[in-house]
Amino acid sequence: RFASAHNNLGTALAALGRHDEAVAHYEKALTERPAYPAALNNLGNSLYALARPRQSLSAFEKLLELDPDHAWGQFGAGNALQILGRLEEAREAYARAVALAGNIPTFHRALAETKRFADGDPQLAAMEDLAKNIAEFSQSEQIELHFALAKAYDDIAFQARAFEHLNAGNALKRARIVYDEAAQLGALSDMASVFSAEAMAARAGQGDPSDLPIFIVGMPRSGTTLIEQMLASHPAVFGAGELLTMFDLVNEGLAGAPFPQGFPSLSADDLRKFGASYVARVRKLAPSAARITDKLPANFAFAGLIHLVLPGARIIHIARDPMDVCF
Repeated sequence: RFASAHNNLGTALAALGRHDEAVAHYEKALTERPAYPAALNNLGNSLYALARPRQSLSAFEKLLELDPDHAWGQFGAGNALQILGRLEEAREAYARAVALAGNIPTFHRALAETKRFADGDPQLAAMEDLAKNIAEFSQSEQIELHFALAKAYDDIAFQARAFEHLNAGNALKRARIVYDEAAQLGALSDMASVFSAEAMAARAGQGDPSDLPIFIVGMPRSGTTLIEQMLASHPAVFGAGELLTMFDLVNEGLAGAPFPQGFPSLSADDLRKFGASYVARVRKLAPSAARITDKLPANFAFAGLIHLVLPGARIIHIARDPMDVCF
């Protein structure tokens, strides 16, 4: 019954990516101490990570009832509202976060991505002041500030400055990424060989017939979030965000092991089992929805798999100019 211990254990579990377990401990902490701002904030963040934005928003709303000046609570509420398609409310929440803690670049980045800058915008001036001492921030916060400034300068047609900050932010980001190009290209080549046109035709229609899922794929920054928000504005569609469900099922061996080389050995029953497992897991996120979107961009590599295990699913592929998505 030690509320602080439950909250701290939840924090440790969340840091390990074990958000389901973390939620249970945050809820236990809140049972013992209902007016516990830190636990409400942490609960909201873990629910958001689990693609449960409505429940996440509820936690942040309870937090903000207790403490309207909780800047991270305003930020968290903004994140949930954005996923739910309530963009104006999200923008207002981000603006409140910036007003409460204008020295945190993460808040500025979130607000910048949801508005259009004009000459003389006071937020741009505030970010320029922060940039004068940018080395004092952590590397991740420096990246956030560079990208926020790039967005602002691009909006007001100061392209040279925008490119300077994109270059600086990209360089910092790239240094944190481990990427093996040869391995990635080899994996994609294997995928293309297994899911050939002939193989697709031979196994068509064998999967689970559900038309519940809508997969939105494409490069990051191609517009996948916008498309999901447009679809989720329909009352019958639930926007689930970026789900790892396909990767989880593949890693559990349901698509053959190793994947994709083991896929051809699967039976029609195996394909239906994979599709039904996916539907069952995402159905829990929105039991009454007619359609549920999964906008994980990396699902593009599973397009062939998706079509065979879920032939009734829709796949929306977003294409955008390479300079916009890559640079």
